[in-house]
Amino acid sequence: DTNIAGVFQDGDDNFSAIEQNVLTAGGTNLANATQVGNNNTSFITQEGVGNGADVAQFQDGNGSTVTQSGMGNSVTVTQGTP
Repeated sequence: DTNIAGVFQDGDDNFSAIEQNVLTAGGTNLANATQVGNNNTSFITQEGVGNGADVAQFQDGNGSTVTQSGMGNSVTVTQGTP
C-alpha cells in the first residue's frame, strides 16, 4: 500500500500510535509524529489515499488526535516551543 509512518520520541512516558488503512483499502499515506519532552500522547489514524499528517509536540503534557479519511487530506499540528 506504500504507506509511510515515522515516530521520534525524546523524553519519558511518551506514547504514539499510527494506524493506516486498517478498515479500508488505500495507500500513499504519510504520517510523522515527533515528540520532545515528557508525557506526550499522539494518535494518528488514516484511511484512504494520499493523506498527510505531521505532528510535532514540544515540552510536556501535550495530546493530539488526528483522524483522516478520503483522499488528499493534509494536517500539521505543532504544540509548544522547540
